[in-house]
Amino acid sequence: MIKRVLAVLFFPFFVNGQSAFIAGNDTICSNALDSAKVSVSFTGVSPFTFAYSKSGEVQGSVTTTVNPHIIWTKEEG
Repeated sequence: MIKRVLAVLFFPFFVNGQSAFIAGNDTICSNALDSAKVSVSFTGVSPFTFAYSKSGEVQGSVTTTVNPHIIWTKEEG
């Protein structure tokens, strides 16, 4: 008796096809109660890992499955 087994492997075509777009349109005031919203949107398949800098200093890497990822801040830079 012959048994046939069909194995199908699904592999993303664009392994490195991820990209990110950063956008924000808020004003930061030293006496404001609200934080500014910076949105980081991604293309590709999650999870997404990215790093950003504030005033030229890298803040470490962030891994997220949320798209867009929101960074709330009260500081410019």
